[in-house]
Amino acid sequence: MKEILLNDILNIPENEIQNYKVRFMVSNSYDEPLVVMNRNFNWLLNWIAWKGDNDALSRQRVIAFVRYYTVSYEQWVFAGIYEVSKKPNFYEITNNVGYDLTPVSEYQNLIGRLIVEYKNTTQQLKRNAENVLADMKVVEILKKPYKGVAFEGYNKINLTFQELEVIVNNNIDEWKRKLENVTGIYMLFDRSNGKKYIGSAYGQEGIWQRWSCYIYSKNGGNKEMLQLNNEYIRKNFTFTLLEWYAIGTDKEFIISRENYWKKVMLSKKSDGYGYNDN
Repeated sequence: MKEILLNDILNIPENEIQNYKVRFMVSNSYDEPLVVMNRNFNWLLNWIAWKGDNDALSRQRVIAFVRYYTVSYEQWVFAGIYEVSKKPNFYEITNNVGYDLTPVSEYQNLIGRLIVEYKNTTQQLKRNAENVLADMKVVEILKKPYKGVAFEGYNKINLTFQELEVIVNNNIDEWKRKLENVTGIYMLFDRSNGKKYIGSAYGQEGIWQRWSCYIYSKNGGNKEMLQLNNEYIRKNFTFTLLEWYAIGTDKEFIISRENYWKKVMLSKKSDGYGYNDN
């Protein structure tokens, strides 16, 4: 079967390709652009329009992609095509938003839906279109724009704080229905130092309510986590489900299982490996 190339979809005339840049966006070690796209699209536009000390978007239009890191580092999610114009004080700007972007309307319905495959063999993330378009292959066009990590089962939950933030803030129905229907034991893991926090949920709205509390407060009211900076928590913490039970499961049983996991994971502050204060 013949491969479908990106330009089979975009239909940019050959004599106009040199008017385009292609902007690939990857993690900056703090944010994943795929997460940013779902959290606040205006932030993503600022990312596209960011200027260092040179004129990186030196052409009339830019085609933007964010790395589809939840699937493959060689797959990219389409983030739009934009007319590019320099801000009035462009030459005074360094490490800030240096361009104004105007969406090209004919491609708007593909944002978050068009998935392509491309292996970027250089460190350069802003490429001339004529050097990459012929190698960018269409993987699929999603029925709906990508709205966060898919739910694949209770035993496969491993979410960064920012991924969970997108799920909760967008009230994603698939996740909400699943997590509202279970109580259980969960673990927060600090990727910067290996410390853990073991918690439990046994209310009527289950894991969803408890994890939503973390998103709204950043610390979930946990004594030791209250000592941490909110942005530190957003950057470093992940969520996973250790055990899950039906709503209405005996509270004392849930607490006993929570205590078991605290011992197994050495998650108490007194153990030196965790954020549990008791």
